[in-house]
Amino acid sequence: MEFVLTETTIGGLRILEPVTSLTDLITALVCFFAYFSLRKLHRTEAVHKYFTYYFLFMGVTTMVAATVGHAFLYAFGFSYKMIGWTFSSIGIFCIQAHSIISLKPYVSQGFFRGLWVFIILQWVAFMSTIITLTLVMGSEKGFEFVQMNSALGLSLFTLPIQAWLYLKERNPARGMVALAIILGIIPAIVYRSEFTIHAYLNYHDISHLLMATIMFTLYRAAYGLQQSSNDDTRYLSLG
Repeated sequence: MEFVLTETTIGGLRILEPVTSLTDLITALVCFFAYFSLRKLHRTEAVHKYFTYYFLFMGVTTMVAATVGHAFLYAFGFSYKMIGWTFSSIGIFCIQAHSIISLKPYVSQGFFRGLWVFIILQWVAFMSTIITLTLVMGSEKGFEFVQMNSALGLSLFTLPIQAWLYLKERNPARGMVALAIILGIIPAIVYRSEFTIHAYLNYHDISHLLMATIMFTLYRAAYGLQQSSNDDTRYLSLG
């Protein structure tokens, strides 16, 4: 089905892609719920703090996408999507950092530090490219690099580490993290294929609802990890 740009007006306020905006807000609410729920556990270890802040940044990302990126894009302009993309890249950095610190007890100090250098360089490279394309060149291809950064950070970096840790520790919560990342391929396929059921249930909407489910699964995994690690001092520091 061909994509149709939908809009509605509520109290004189024009809203573009209302269902797309709503489903993005649903994802944001799941992320914020996860963040505040994990905060209540009062875990201060770096490994847990990074995973907790992942949900905060992804919540801000999807909230910005719902408002600036979809509902009121006409009032802001395309370049303002950079706000959400920046928070998204920080969120990806956080879950990568969580994975690196989780590896700390099992790898050499040199390898541990090398992973930190890699994700810092990755973040700088992708953000530099996105800023150049979007703000300097005025291109709309910046989002492709946002997707590439997410794919590299989650599927090619975080997933192998979490899968290896699951095999090492046999912690079901580790397996749930890996499973959630694998399931993340489904909304990506829906988005890339532009699978649409109706003008008011298009590939944006479907992928957002799937992503909300995946974020809740990740939250349950993070909750399980924080409940099971019991103040392990191996995870207190970054170096």
